[in-house]
Amino acid sequence: MNKISLSHYSKLTQNHKILGNYGEKLAVQYIKKTGSKVLYRNFKPYDFGAKGGEIDIVARDEDTLAFIEVKTRSSYHKRAYDAVDKTKQSYIKKGASYWLRELKQAVPYRFDIIEVYLVPQEQEAQVDALIVPEIIWTKNAF
Repeated sequence: MNKISLSHYSKLTQNHKILGNYGEKLAVQYIKKTGSKVLYRNFKPYDFGAKGGEIDIVARDEDTLAFIEVKTRSSYHKRAYDAVDKTKQSYIKKGASYWLRELKQAVPYRFDIIEVYLVPQEQEAQVDALIVPEIIWTKNAF
């Protein structure tokens, strides 16, 4: 997994959009390393005139289609998983429904959450220290 310098980390954490995009990039790398295939990033059904929420990553994990929400945090204060509440789940499911309808065939699918933590350790307070991202992939999360 990519290590991050403290100077790069400070730039990432200044803006939650930048942090989230970086987390998604790390999640894509992680998914590929597991042998799964990323099919689409940031799928927005409304780009196709349909209703539904954005899906961060659509992937194929063996024979299963995975609709993945990625949450990135710069601290362990609150678990990233918990940010995917029932409302967020509903939006993701609506987006997935459009994707599945367009396939025109039944396929096994599930909803996953990938948590990305970019948290410096206390002993890494030196300027040249590197942060190792922690990634947790929860399959069938909801």
